[in-house]
Amino acid sequence: MNAIMKKTKENGRDRLIASALKLFSEKSFHAVSVREICDDAHANPSLISFHFGGKDSLLEVIFEEELLSSSFQDMVNILTTPTSIIDMEVKLSLYLQSYVNFYLENKEVVSIYLEELEKGHDLARRILSQTYGKIWDRLHLFIQEAQSQNFIKPDWDSKIVCFQIISPFFCLIRSRSTNLRRAECTLDDGEFTKKLIKQIVCSIKE
Repeated sequence: MNAIMKKTKENGRDRLIASALKLFSEKSFHAVSVREICDDAHANPSLISFHFGGKDSLLEVIFEEELLSSSFQDMVNILTTPTSIIDMEVKLSLYLQSYVNFYLENKEVVSIYLEELEKGHDLARRILSQTYGKIWDRLHLFIQEAQSQNFIKPDWDSKIVCFQIISPFFCLIRSRSTNLRRAECTLDDGEFTKKLIKQIVCSIKE
């Protein structure tokens, strides 16, 4: 295959991925047809089968290429065992900012993934351990390590502490186009995000 033909095929594949991301984010995966994706990408419907084998496989490619990045491991690596209260605060703040940054850089695919996960989509559930499950597990261990050193109250339920930390961000991500946005509570606002992170971190200290 010559370079021009190869580039044309790659561009067609990329256009299909971009259109699918946009449409799945706007309407949901199940509400979008192959025809709609191809029309939006200005591509022949047969190209979905050629490049991906079908709509389900297209979603799998999107998750693999856009979601399964090193960012989740980077977040895990931030949360090494805390050595002091200040160290705990710094690491937890960096972790949460990294969590927000990943969302801001990947809004469409994160929204699609979380929606499909809530619906029990097999693919979303299958890769949970490599994505949000991974960073949840490390956060839970980090909280337990902090409790063992009395940086966080030892008698608090460690899973509830994790929910206290993560839930506000999850809520803002899942409600980004509702009244939370109208109330100017959005992760796109850097100052709001800084205040949110600071207040959450302060709220769990011993």
